[in-house]
Amino acid sequence: MELKFRVKTQVNRTFLLNPVVIASIVWTSVVGLYSTHLSKILVYSTEDVVAISLWIWVPVTVVAVLFWALRGMTLSLSQNDGGEWQPGFDLVERRLKLWFIVWLVAAIFETVVSGGVPLLWLFQNTTKNYDTYGVTSVHGIVKSLFLALALCRFSLWVITGARRHLAIPIFALAWALILVDRSMFLVCVIEYVVVYLRFRNVRATTLLKIAMGGVLFVFGFGIIGDLRLQGSSEVFRALAQPTDNYPTWLPSGILWAYIYATTPINNLVHTVHVTTPLHSLLFPNTLALFFPSVIRRPHRSRRSQKQLRLHLSAAFPAPTRHALCGRILRR
Repeated sequence: MELKFRVKTQVNRTFLLNPVVIASIVWTSVVGLYSTHLSKILVYSTEDVVAISLWIWVPVTVVAVLFWALRGMTLSLSQNDGGEWQPGFDLVERRLKLWFIVWLVAAIFETVVSGGVPLLWLFQNTTKNYDTYGVTSVHGIVKSLFLALALCRFSLWVITGARRHLAIPIFALAWALILVDRSMFLVCVIEYVVVYLRFRNVRATTLLKIAMGGVLFVFGFGIIGDLRLQGSSEVFRALAQPTDNYPTWLPSGILWAYIYATTPINNLVHTVHVTTPLHSLLFPNTLALFFPSVIRRPHRSRRSQKQLRLHLSAAFPAPTRHALCGRILRR
């Protein structure tokens, strides 16, 4: 009887991590939230949003189906030698320690050059903010390195169960708070959840705990956002322009999450309506962005590309320079 209960309460993790399932859940949620039109910024119809969302969802689905087909053909043609690859944990440990030292040196260098960290700047009378931290063209690489290190350590904890591996993943979340970097914090959380779902048996109670953690994350997301905007939720409400139908008693984190979930597609629809395609095979607003700014645009700094309060996620009031395909490729 106990065995049957376990089988019923376990969730198919392959289904949860299926790219088509994830894309469907994400974009259905975005369309659903947008259709409520709880912000005056969301000026386009639900039909326009559905059309643009399909331009994103369909390619993801096609690529996923092609991958499954090609993978099935490859596996059927390959010969199984019966061997099983085992990671060398000692080698992994040494390399992780080495790269952590590299990151630590780079982080200290950036902090010295920047003259401090954004969290302290919030409580000081200074013109510096989170956007002025770091060294142009280097900061993104340094942050990506630390995200990779934290993800590797978290994966080792999931596989081995050794709690010492959790030190760096937890420190990565703390470092994101010190940098007042919500994107880094969000990426860490999402990566941790995906890895956990991939390697651990997931039950309904586990999903419930993840959902509760998501609620706490939304509250924290709002608190960090308010700190970035003079420490007041009213500043963000003025930017977000909630309608009369929006419940004013909800915490600011809910409004932050709503705006971040709906304004990117709002920006896409606007861009599609007003932007003339460049017709350039170099894709200067899309694929070129995968290269460091020092290579693609040596005369422009990373900071000059962030003019809007909500960066690339919103149109207050003008859209960003990224067109439809650029937005898809970038995100």
